[in-house]
Amino acid sequence: MAIQVDQEMAREKVVRYLQSAHAMEQQSLDSLESLAKLTEDEQFEHALALHANETREHLQLLEGRLAELGEGTSSVKDAQNKLMAAMSAATASMRPDSEGKNARDAYIAEHLEIAFYEMLERLALRAGDEGTSDVARRICQNERATAEKIASMWDHFVELSLRETTMG
Repeated sequence: MAIQVDQEMAREKVVRYLQSAHAMEQQSLDSLESLAKLTEDEQFEHALALHANETREHLQLLEGRLAELGEGTSSVKDAQNKLMAAMSAATASMRPDSEGKNARDAYIAEHLEIAFYEMLERLALRAGDEGTSDVARRICQNERATAEKIASMWDHFVELSLRETTMG
């Protein structure tokens, strides 16, 4: 049973979600770039670099949607998430079994993004914003592919983890 939707309220919510998505993607990009510097594994570094490029595209798509709606990004949300990414990178560099734990954390982050974009797609549809719905669906497909790529590498991460344990 669908509730009656105030279109202006729904549009404002779509804008807030887009701004949050932009901040989330900026945090993701910062984290990906930090992890790429920390990893000693070429295969993982390559996967991180590929997803960083996709994330840059996601940022452009989100900025484009915001511009089309006559809005901009949220500098407060972007700054908060930049700080969170820096703290996360600092933590990642200090923990044992970092390659395996970084892969685990990246997998979790991808699923948080998938959930976010599933919600944004549906919210945009309810608000009558097919452009944002299409962007959310497209980004969500990229996030799913990245999560699947990470999942396909679990055995590799176990090997890295075991190697790190025996070397440490």
